[in-house]
Amino acid sequence: YVCVKVAFIPFITAGDPDLSTTAEALKVLDSCGSDIIELGVPYSDPLADGPVIQVGYILSSILVIFTTV
Repeated sequence: YVCVKVAFIPFITAGDPDLSTTAEALKVLDSCGSDIIELGVPYSDPLADGPVIQVGYILSSILVIFTTV
């Protein structure tokens, strides 16, 4: 037998277009049954990502989002 599982794994960029929209999007995606939510954290050199994600990172970086590790 072959067992095939499918998962809904959306990706959003933190802070694009702003932090309140990101928070609301996370709530909506959770309530819609997302199995995993991938939250992209903007950084200064997103060359490994595609053009859509790069633009999201650039826009959210303009908003000066800082993370503390």
